[in-house]
Amino acid sequence: MFSPLRSRLCRRIALAAFVAILVAEIVVLLAWPSLSDSFVTAGLVSLVIAATGAGFIAATSYWAIALPIAQIREAIRNPEGNNKMPVARNDEIGGLARTIARGREHHEKVIADHNSEIASRQTHLHAVFENMEQGV
Repeated sequence: MFSPLRSRLCRRIALAAFVAILVAEIVVLLAWPSLSDSFVTAGLVSLVIAATGAGFIAATSYWAIALPIAQIREAIRNPEGNNKMPVARNDEIGGLARTIARGREHHEKVIADHNSEIASRQTHLHAVFENMEQGV
């Protein structure tokens, strides 16, 4: 679902982008008053441009940052599910996903080894208890 404004990170990035774009446009309009006949019209155009730029930046940050982090979070919450982590990315998020995947594989191996050892001990104890009558 496309929802960049549900992410707090994206909202912060969009707000910072909005303010930066708006300030830059106001500075340009004040420096060159001949660009606009009406300050109100120029202000409204500046608001529309800043809002459009902030929306684009929010959507980009959602797809590039917030969505992959949400995928990693869901893969951690539901390890047995079919959650895909963005391990193919060549950035910090991909590195984080690969590290988590390696840690998960290590823990799964450790758990499998412990389960195997427990099963072996149970088999041994079962054999001991079955042959106990013969030894007594």
